[in-house]
Amino acid sequence: MTWLKYDYPHNAVSNRSMFNAKSFLKVFDFTRMDIDFVFTHQPELLYNVLVALMDKRYGEITSRFSFYHWVDCSASRGSPAIPHSYMRQLEAVNLSDKIFLHAPVSVDYMETNFKTEKSVSFNREYVESKTVYMPLGASEKTKVRPWSLDKFDKPIFVFNHRWSQSTGINRFLEYTKDLTDKYTFIITDSNAENVPTGYHVMTDFLDSEQYRYLLKNSVATLCFVDGYATWNLSVQDHLAVDGTCIAYDHPIHKHIFNNAPNMTWNVSLFKTKEEFHERLTWAVKYRNERVKDGDEFDARPPLEHDETFRWNLLNAMENCIRTTKNTPKDAPAWTYFIQNGVQFKSDIANQVQPNIKLNSVWQYIRRWLLANGVKDDYLSPYTKYTIDDDAVDALKELTADLNLSVKPQTNKQTIVVPKHEWF
Repeated sequence: MTWLKYDYPHNAVSNRSMFNAKSFLKVFDFTRMDIDFVFTHQPELLYNVLVALMDKRYGEITSRFSFYHWVDCSASRGSPAIPHSYMRQLEAVNLSDKIFLHAPVSVDYMETNFKTEKSVSFNREYVESKTVYMPLGASEKTKVRPWSLDKFDKPIFVFNHRWSQSTGINRFLEYTKDLTDKYTFIITDSNAENVPTGYHVMTDFLDSEQYRYLLKNSVATLCFVDGYATWNLSVQDHLAVDGTCIAYDHPIHKHIFNNAPNMTWNVSLFKTKEEFHERLTWAVKYRNERVKDGDEFDARPPLEHDETFRWNLLNAMENCIRTTKNTPKDAPAWTYFIQNGVQFKSDIANQVQPNIKLNSVWQYIRRWLLANGVKDDYLSPYTKYTIDDDAVDALKELTADLNLSVKPQTNKQTIVVPKHEWF
């Protein structure tokens, strides 16, 4: 993988609308590079990316995957003044080979945009036909760094979400306001404001090792998200230290917790204030029993979300990669030069078609090569071909009757990733 710098807007609204095609194209030199897949984590920009590639006569057979970490709808917009972008997200569905969603609830959110009449209708069956799921797991880091918790002399519960209306802070305060003399409630968001007395805000930022130490020494984490949510990583954090999460019974949790019952040793869901208070009492008792038994609260096997996502992604890539059944006219010639030590794309093109600097046919030749035993060195930032041992004999037979020879190369291919200075 080659990392390439690009001027990406950091504003959550702007980065779904602004695209600098000129800077984007400066990053790529398609006389030396190839792209097989376009992965976009901003589906609203897929059209812009594809048009930019076509300006360089590239991208005709690239496979397109869009990853929807956020779905535009009335429930997810921070303000009704923000222009709607769901039509651009649907546009990406049409342009993509596959779309990746965290869970089926994402499609539900998409559909809410069509409760009133629009210029087009929502085809749920079509969207679901392209959907692949991407469940995400919490960090699997295991190191801890102790720090003093001596000032906390009551059972610790951790609110480990952003301090925001969208994470349910109003319900959290309402449900816990009469319990601060009984329990310690720690808020990990160091930027939390307007927090009533009786709660503890971690004004000093906790690194991952300090955070893990806090989790190992707390009773449970608390989640009050009751609105828009297509996934949640924070609810998995305490599970990673073999602990407990007490969470509001949101529909997304059945996907995150693999349909666990509402009350288990590590997942405890609630709907009412009374149920929440019962869950706290149970969690303290449960933890005390484990401490008494000498439990170290070590790492437990994570939920298998990342492995599921990995398998789904690789399976989709294998199914969607476009190959050509017919042998392109110049494919045998490309094979010949690879056999004779000319490995880099630009050097091969200069041998076969010295007067053509950019040609979309090269993409079809590449796919044919990869499907017939030629490998591309993924460690090289530039396309560099070699022939797999199992394909040597078959490809020799293919090129046996060619009347070709390697011409002297005036420019030696070098592997240099340029430093871009246009930002």
